[in-house]
Amino acid sequence: MKKLFLVFAYSALVTFSHMAFAATNTQKINIRIIQAPYVELTGSASDGNIREISMDSITVNSITTLGMLGVKSRGSNCSITFSTLNNYALKHETSGRQLKQYYLSYLGNNISSNASGKIELDSYIMPASDLNFVSIGNMPAVIEKGVYKDTITMTLTTE
Repeated sequence: MKKLFLVFAYSALVTFSHMAFAATNTQKINIRIIQAPYVELTGSASDGNIREISMDSITVNSITTLGMLGVKSRGSNCSITFSTLNNYALKHETSGRQLKQYYLSYLGNNISSNASGKIELDSYIMPASDLNFVSIGNMPAVIEKGVYKDTITMTLTTE
């Protein structure tokens, strides 16, 4: 019986000594999701294709639709900025002579060389609306043959 007691005591000592050296390690995992700002100009006006406008439309200063332009974005303080290579003027591609000035009309805003090209947007998702081209002023007395052009840059920005 004494032997049995010693075996039991030894087993208890081993168990208790093992429990005395037990340790705990606790770690935390922090999870953070970041949604990066996203912006996209949509519609036919943003496809990068060349828009040809008839000389008749330029002569009578009629409105010509360059296509539809819409906005998709995530973020805040969304705006679209328009600028042009020739400061809102159609210029001859080789001589640089000016044919006519023009302005753009988008969402009720007229954008020209005399006005800010920046439009603050109320919504971050806007269905496509007409982007219009309107020539202004008189034609020159002599119109040089060739191609007159300008390049419009549209920049959509969000924070």
